[in-house]
Amino acid sequence: MTEIQMSASPNTRPGEPHRSWLAPTRVVEHDALAVVSFSGARDALGRLIANEPLSLEDQLALGRLNSFCFALWYEPVVTMLKDPAIDTEVAAFFEPLLAKM
Repeated sequence: MTEIQMSASPNTRPGEPHRSWLAPTRVVEHDALAVVSFSGARDALGRLIANEPLSLEDQLALGRLNSFCFALWYEPVVTMLKDPAIDTEVAAFFEPLLAKM
């Protein structure tokens, strides 16, 4: 019988905080464009930033966005505790990027 060894996922970084979208790194803008694109959340994120009503589909897209953020070890973009919300500084970072898409 072959023994199977389990190892820790490379996405688990015990004790290391998630990266901030506001950290000045070379890849943060590229990563931001990628997670918005992959999640299909461009329009939903734009509506959230503009404080417009969100549909259920928008909320699902924002949940996918947060999931991609976590996979790349970034802080979630959107707080989803009650109603979706976004930090004003994070919104100011993402707003001009949405125009590039």
